[in-house]
Amino acid sequence: MFESLPPETVALRTLLADLHDGLEGRVARLRLLMALEFDFGNGQGLLLPGGTPAHAAYIETRHAFVMGNFLSVILISQCLLENVLASQLGLDAVSLEIHGGAPTPQRDRPGFRETVVACKVSGLLNDEDARDLMRLGDLRNALSHFRTVADPSHLDRRSIRERRAAAEICEDDARFAIGVFVRVLAKPAFRFKLDPVDPFSARDL
Repeated sequence: MFESLPPETVALRTLLADLHDGLEGRVARLRLLMALEFDFGNGQGLLLPGGTPAHAAYIETRHAFVMGNFLSVILISQCLLENVLASQLGLDAVSLEIHGGAPTPQRDRPGFRETVVACKVSGLLNDEDARDLMRLGDLRNALSHFRTVADPSHLDRRSIRERRAAAEICEDDARFAIGVFVRVLAKPAFRFKLDPVDPFSARDL
């Protein structure tokens, strides 16, 4: 099988063409992402609980948005936020126990809705955050779980109902997801002061 692979030059030309196509849109999305992150985070550093899954999802969500992989943005951003929020609840419970409190035991596999409700009760999230996170969860579920086109949440059904191209709806959903992604990660629980650096660094992309 490997003997039939195309030459490296053919693969390189294909890759360069792919990188070039849509470059203007990618630059525009990168500028938007950097502006959002700077405005919400005020140039602060990001403290990301959740281990490797959360870190990988953070990097890949940003990269997917810039590259125009909008389905990936919706799927991975929800993955990121679920991991980050559940991990933060665990850290809060440990802190409470250290300070003599009686934390509520966290299940090994809490559900997304359960996590969002607990974060709202703890004050980490407000009503708008909780509402938008549940909407993001619904968008993610409609993509990751099979629905027939008769289901109102099916992307093609939405396209018919809204009389818009499915690709346009998906892009709008991704922009919504990025907005939630940035707003939640801008919470004080996830930010810390940094030494002065270039706020528009894109080294993670």
